Amino acid sequence: MEDPAQDIDRQIEGELEYVQKSAVIAFTLWLGLLGLGAHRIYLNRVWSGIFQIGLFVLGLGAAMAVAASYFVMASYGETEVVWPTALTLAAGASVLLLGTWLIWALVDGFCLTRWIREDTEEKRAELEQRYRA
Repeated sequence: MEDPAQDIDRQIEGELEYVQKSAVIAFTLWLGLLGLGAHRIYLNRVWSGIFQIGLFVLGLGAAMAVAASYFVMASYGETEVVWPTALTLAAGASVLLLGTWLIWALVDGFCLTRWIREDTEEKRAELEQRYRA
């Protein structure tokens, strides 16, 4: 005769296989999309993932605006392009935003395994509560 506790444990582990997050997918999203927040969204950290994407887009947009402005000013034959204060601020903002995003994305790479483990433990606790209640 089979122990009911072992049967429940098998059911929990079987269901956990289908609901737990994959480390391969998380790392692929992180590395493949250069830390653009998709890995955070996959691991149910939706708002911080959206914020990470926004940080990158704002930083890239500021950098592109600075580059476009520089080339427009240079195309008018100015040998010495004088940077207006607004362009200086935009350049500083782009460096700050993209630098923050890059550091944040690199740190995420070290946190992924812990987040996956925490998610798995949380789902295991939910399943145990449901099966053992």
